[in-house]
Amino acid sequence: MQQMLESKDLELSKFSKRMKEASSHMAQQEEVVQGLMQQHRTAKLEAQLPALASAHHQSEILMEKVWSLEFLLEKNNENVKNLETILEQKQADMRKAEEAVYAWTGRSEETEAYLRRSQMRISELEA
Repeated sequence: MQQMLESKDLELSKFSKRMKEASSHMAQQEEVVQGLMQQHRTAKLEAQLPALASAHHQSEILMEKVWSLEFLLEKNNENVKNLETILEQKQADMRKAEEAVYAWTGRSEETEAYLRRSQMRISELEA
């Protein structure tokens, strides 16, 4: 009986040892699986890197174009303001010229009236 118990004890010990080995093996397998999953995730992310880099580069190019357009817009706005100032000056010059023409025309009419009156007096004096 003692032998039987020792035999069963030995079997139980061997079984326990195999269970521990199996458990250890399963833990190792779990680590391998986790590592593979991490590698897979990393590989997927690494596969996306070129597309992300390209998109980033394109966004930088677009931002440079936006800045260039903003600069050109500012320059155009300055040009428009300068042209508006020139136009206002030209309009003021035109108004002055028109006033001078009206003044000259008015004097011309006064001169013609004076000449007519003078002609009439001369005619009266001659008659």
